[in-house]
Amino acid sequence: MSIALKEAALTIFTQYGYEGTSLSQIADQVGLKKQSIYAHFKGKDDLFLQVVRDAFEIELERITALLKDNEEASLEECLYKTLRSYIDSFQSSSHLRFYLRVSFYPPPHLYAEINGYSTEHVDRISEFWLVRFLQAAEQGELGELNAETANVAFSALVDSICLELVYGGSDRTERRLEAAWQVYWQGISGSSKSHKEVLR
Repeated sequence: MSIALKEAALTIFTQYGYEGTSLSQIADQVGLKKQSIYAHFKGKDDLFLQVVRDAFEIELERITALLKDNEEASLEECLYKTLRSYIDSFQSSSHLRFYLRVSFYPPPHLYAEINGYSTEHVDRISEFWLVRFLQAAEQGELGELNAETANVAFSALVDSICLELVYGGSDRTERRLEAAWQVYWQGISGSSKSHKEVLR
């Protein structure tokens, strides 16, 4: 039942946010009385934070799977596919939408805990990416730029794309991706070719 409650909570928290969601709404979604939730969770904060942790873990699994699936691809193809995956998954994945919104706009009284989860999550992903960037540097894909700098800059680009998804919508995000990607890739590789030419 705790799984069903977390699934219902994910849907409602994603749609209405923390402040706009009540335990009664979540209980109604799974056919329970509000009091029954306390048999599984200490309260609204506990339920919310468990949904947060699940969403962060699922997002980490998504990125690591994407990296594994593209381990034989060029760095350019792997990075661009990763950026595209945020746009392509945003509408279909409640976990991704919730993860992004809570990362950028957590409930104020839970800020410290959620910021801790978020920082740990970003650091873990950054460690995975650094391995890929170091491999790319050895293979001559980074031009004269070092792997650490390329990795940090890519993280900033991901943040920019995700922030636009949450606040600007998919059309604005598409435009931002195309413009920012060209500048980023030319900057780290020294190549003037566009991703469309390379990925054909």
